[in-house]
Formats: sequence, C-alpha cells, structure tokens
Amino acid sequence: MKTALDEEHIFTEKGSAVLFFSRYYSSPDGPRPVLPAHILFAILLVEPNLLQVCSGVEADKIATGLNDDLAAYSSSDRREWFSPEIASLSVPAQAVVELAAAEAKRFGQTDIGPEHLLLALCDVASGVTDPDRAVVVEALHRRGITSNIITEKIESGAIRLAHDTFRAASRLVGRHWSRA
Repeated sequence: MKTALDEEHIFTEKGSAVLFFSRYYSSPDGPRPVLPAHILFAILLVEPNLLQVCSGVEADKIATGLNDDLAAYSSSDRREWFSPEIASLSVPAQAVVELAAAEAKRFGQTDIGPEHLLLALCDVASGVTDPDRAVVVEALHRRGITSNIITEKIESGAIRLAHDTFRAASRLVGRHWSRA
C-alpha cells in the first residue's frame, strides 16, 4: 500500500516547507518524531494567513493562543546538534499526511499543500483517538477553525488552493542537477 510519503505524492512548495519546519519544531535537541502539533506550528510559520482567513482573527493572536495551548509541544531552548538521521513522522502525523492527501484528491489536486494539512488536522470525522492529535483539534476548534469552515473558505475562493507548478519546477531542477 502506498502512502502520502511515497514518491508518487508530491507536496506543493509550501507543503514541503511545512514538513521541513515540522521536523525543525519536533527536534530542538536531536531528532524526535514529528507530532500533529509540530505540523500546526509549521503551518503558522509558512502560511499564517491561512488560519486568519478561517477564523477572522489576526494571525498573531491565533499564533499566541495556539502557542499557549500547545506549549507542551514547543521548545524555545534549542541547541546545535547534528545527526544523519531525519526526524520521522509519528503515527498520528502520518495519519494527518494521509488525510491531507485524500483532501487534496477531493479538491482535484495532486499535490498536498498547507490548506490540505490544516483540513486533515481539523478532521474529526476520521476518528481522533490519539491524544497528541486531539489536543490540536481542540485548540483549533476553540478558535472556530473546523474542517467545515476550511472547506467553505476553499469552496468560496477565500482560500486559494495551491497549483501544481512546484511539481513541474522540481522535476526540471532535478533533471538539471542530475546532469551536472
């Protein structure tokens, strides 16, 4: 069975940045598995206006509230470290990425962007049983950010879905570098 992390799935430029920074947030002092809260922190960094569009509240206020609610998943103490190992996705984070792939497909897209990851974080219909994901869902719902709201914003055009241009560009760059 293929997963969203297999080669057949590609993320938009911002979707890739979310995954990159989620690994950063998960590992302040060495590689640790990425949790759903780390994905949310990365969305706040990469696409802060996405949450503002969904809630009607300024992005800074949302970020402050979410940082307070999810303080257990954040660390301001960072130390320099090196490891050839990359922080992996935890099982709940993998489930979020799988749901994001399904959301992208539902909207007729092949690439996963921050909007799909946010939709997946808010999706309670999939049965949120993991406590690390449940706390994220609760924090978002407290701010009025639900999967229904995000879907409405996408359908109304308030949230523009990312395009597949990054895929084409990444393939061209990949071919260019492989010839060098």
